[in-house]
Amino acid sequence: MSFSVWNNLKKLSSETENHDGLHCIHGIKVISMFLIIMGHRIMFIIGSPIVNPNFVEEMYGKLETSVLLNGPIIVDTFFNITGFLSCYSMLVIFEKRKKSIYQVFIQFIRNQPYYFQFCRLTPVYAVVLGFYCTIFVKLGSGPFWLERIQVEQERCVVNWWTNILYLNNYIQKDQICMFQSWYMTCDFHFFLIAPVIVWLLRKKPNLGVGVLFIIIILSISVVFAIVYLTQENAILLLYMKFLKDPVVNNTFKNIYIPTHMRGTPYFVGMLAGYLKYHLKTKKYKIPRYVVYTGWIICVFVIEITVYTAFIFYIPEKAYDVTMSAIYGSMHHLTWSICISWIILVVSEGNGAWIQQLLCWKPLHILSKITYAAFLCHGAIQLYSVATLRYANYIFNTAGDISLAFLCGLILSMLFEAPILGLEKITLGKAVKVNAENKSDVSTVVVPKIKIIHQCG
Repeated sequence: MSFSVWNNLKKLSSETENHDGLHCIHGIKVISMFLIIMGHRIMFIIGSPIVNPNFVEEMYGKLETSVLLNGPIIVDTFFNITGFLSCYSMLVIFEKRKKSIYQVFIQFIRNQPYYFQFCRLTPVYAVVLGFYCTIFVKLGSGPFWLERIQVEQERCVVNWWTNILYLNNYIQKDQICMFQSWYMTCDFHFFLIAPVIVWLLRKKPNLGVGVLFIIIILSISVVFAIVYLTQENAILLLYMKFLKDPVVNNTFKNIYIPTHMRGTPYFVGMLAGYLKYHLKTKKYKIPRYVVYTGWIICVFVIEITVYTAFIFYIPEKAYDVTMSAIYGSMHHLTWSICISWIILVVSEGNGAWIQQLLCWKPLHILSKITYAAFLCHGAIQLYSVATLRYANYIFNTAGDISLAFLCGLILSMLFEAPILGLEKITLGKAVKVNAENKSDVSTVVVPKIKIIHQCG
């Protein structure tokens, strides 16, 4: 049944039961993916030879375009979500029954498809890598085909193994295969750390919270120190020279993609997940005045975080290493705190129309193929740019999104869903065997945690 497309489609369209209000995460996830695809389209537009340079120069000089030029910060939303769910989900599993750390870890992997574990999502990832290494280069031609597609294939043929081993943001990172693949690597690294922190939060809460705060402070300090000492830019500056081949840029290689530079939003998300767990167990309701005040502060901080990046595009302003280090380290923190706030208050029923939007069923369905769409969208946009014979426009984003999710659906039905089905059978047996070997938990049958089922 795991390979039945019809059954997999029915699972895709089904709505899972949830009493924790976390369906809002589906909406945040899908909207963020739309914005990421749009951001990459804008990058390809600016980096294209067929572009009006006067328009681009004017765009750099407008404050309102900071929303577009600081678009890479959207990625922190996904780190924040995975950190939130890793902590909250494992705490819920601990709460269900007293289980060994082995059982909790296995059940966590089995029931939380948000997380890009090696055994769960690497096979789908490998299929896309295989496409890049073999078929992709033979599918078309165009003025920029050799510059875009052939270069990408050559990098993938040489460095595919760094992707599979989740080392591509440290090894040969100037020849990275799939420009967006660094995200999966970072997230996988964080996933390896998460169970230890959650175990501390469960067994020794005060120590666990203290360790989590220390890790967050260290994450901020590392970014500050590296930006300050290397005198790199605080953010990716989306100039045309950078966008022609982003992966060879020093800021991209040394500031943007390394795991140790991206930890803040993930661990802030874990802290928010721990807070959500306590709100649930203590049945505490957030006071109305706190909700209103929090929303006002949240909107203000998001605007400050986004628009402050404009100062790095002012030609007359000399490079200030202190300012770069402060913004480079703090904008991850402020953004992730705001996203955590949105998840917390909306999941507690304080989102009004925002809650209705984020919990809209079509977004719930799209959320389940977000991972596959994420893997596909880069190839779609590269193909579009490589075959370009006319001007490129931002409204092409609509086509990018549609094709990415359509290809993601096909990839999910043919590879991701069957693999998930087989993995559930395999891990289910593993947990039962482990339970039978322990006299104190001989009757344990691990239940399914119905939080966010089968999400990319």
